[in-house]
Amino acid sequence: MYMNKKYEYVPSLACIWKMLKDQAILHLTTEISDLKKSQNLLSPLVKIGVDIGLRNLELARETALEIPTGDLGKAIILSGNVAAHRANGAVDAAIFEAGLVPEGYVEEASKVFKTLYLCQPSDYPTQWGSQIKRALDCRATIKTVKAMAGSADCSDLEGEHSSLDLELCTLHDNMWVKEDFQTDPTVEERLLRLEEITEDIVDIKRSKGSRRRRARYSDVDCYAYDNDE
Repeated sequence: MYMNKKYEYVPSLACIWKMLKDQAILHLTTEISDLKKSQNLLSPLVKIGVDIGLRNLELARETALEIPTGDLGKAIILSGNVAAHRANGAVDAAIFEAGLVPEGYVEEASKVFKTLYLCQPSDYPTQWGSQIKRALDCRATIKTVKAMAGSADCSDLEGEHSSLDLELCTLHDNMWVKEDFQTDPTVEERLLRLEEITEDIVDIKRSKGSRRRRARYSDVDCYAYDNDE
């Protein structure tokens, strides 16, 4: 600093340079933080789109390049099927948070989301623990999957699915400490069975007249889209 003739402090060039430098650093730090937030937000949406796109390309090889069905990449097709046909609350919530829902459709889409996941999209990341999210994803999948014409009956599996879903939700609601639901081994057993039944129902409803599974959804990490954990 130096003083002028009126004895007023005037910042030196060094001080001005430091202030500008500090402001630039703060601005860059904020931009980096915003970019990381956007990346974390959009990455599950990108992944689900990539999985579906790769599946479509792989299936197109059969007709476009006359590749035998048996030579198609089963893992690629399976990942795409999971992305396309299995509900995922984390991905659905990210669509809202990223502002990708058309303005005139936000209210209606929010109603659908709340029906499927029992909360508003903005509350989803913190409303539920990872275990109950798995149960809600299974429930939402069954609610939204449509049976193809000629698909086999799976009412018995749907009945078992409904019973397990009720057991898990009742157990969750009755626990005083919600963290116990995360670590209870009986919860994990029920969840694994619920996911298995969900896979079976989806496979049956998406197939014509056959209950033989081509592959298991559990071979794919269905929760790779969730960045909450």
